Amino acid sequence: MNVNTSNLVSITEANQNFSRVARMVDEGGPVVILKNNAPGIFSSSSAPPRRSRRPGTRTFSPSQNA
Repeated sequence: MNVNTSNLVSITEANQNFSRVARMVDEGGPVVILKNNAPGIFSSSSAPPRRSRRPGTRTFSPSQNA
């Protein structure tokens, strides 16, 4: 497996800037969070990209529409 070195984040940085790390995962793929300069946590997004929707609307699944 190849790891993009720009996606290495210390655990302290991940803790203090969680939203930035989450955005990195959404935009650039997997992120490796380092603990004591060793890979500790591998984070990747398994969800499809979210579509924005109008506030106040609700999205129903096919089973809920029936």
